[in-house]
Amino acid sequence: VNRLNDNLNDVMETHSASLASPLWSFDDEQIDLALKAIIIQDEIVTARIFNEDGTIRSEAGKQELPEKSIVLIGDVTYDPGEGSKTIGKLEIIATEIAVWQHTKERIWVAAGIALIAVLMEVATALYALRKIVQVPLERLLESINLIRSGSGRKHVDWQINDELGQVIYAFNEMQSNQSESEQQLRDARDLLEQRVEERTRELAGKTNALEKLSKQLSKYLSPQVYNSIFTGEQEVKINSNRKKLTVFFSDIVGFTETTDRLESEELTNLLNDYLTEMSSIALEYGA
Repeated sequence: VNRLNDNLNDVMETHSASLASPLWSFDDEQIDLALKAIIIQDEIVTARIFNEDGTIRSEAGKQELPEKSIVLIGDVTYDPGEGSKTIGKLEIIATEIAVWQHTKERIWVAAGIALIAVLMEVATALYALRKIVQVPLERLLESINLIRSGSGRKHVDWQINDELGQVIYAFNEMQSNQSESEQQLRDARDLLEQRVEERTRELAGKTNALEKLSKQLSKYLSPQVYNSIFTGEQEVKINSNRKKLTVFFSDIVGFTETTDRLESEELTNLLNDYLTEMSSIALEYGA
């Protein structure tokens, strides 16, 4: 209550000074705004301004006085240059109900703070238990399940050097050793695959060279000789032996006149076509 009285006295002093000028100049709009600003506070329910003759000039707030109300009346003075004079009065009506309401609110707040403090103590104890036991076990189990599912390995992050921390350290060391061994196996496999790939490329190059040579030889050997050599039926030896050969002689009618009439390219194509047809006939009959 004392604090309420002190607060009301401060409000009275401040707003009495601020209302002096608009009351002197009959600025009703400014007076209304000032009164509305006064009743913004929860404990103030009514604010009135009176003229010099005691009539109400303006008011804001409730008309009826509440129970356990506190009424403060102060003079509004103004100095027009000839000395201060009283030009009206300011009345402020407050209620103690708001004070008691604030007191109950503070009690509830204190009780709430005490409850929160107890809950925080319990939460701190649970958090400490979880931090020391549950968290490392969850991380260890997560890493084990990851390995079990074949999704890889995960280092268990735990720096506390207690009994559980020593178990986790041994588990991490085991994972590191196993990962190192697997990496060595992968490196050996990659090296073997690389060598196989290099050897395959070498064989492919030699195969291509052999195919090119085979195609070149096919142009100079008869199909029978070519097939017997490359199928292994005949062994290639450098020696002399006798064979019965059939020689084909052909005379093209009008060849001399044809050579004079055709270009060299056309003549070459003509001879190639002719020899191709003759070779096909000879090969068909075993030549």
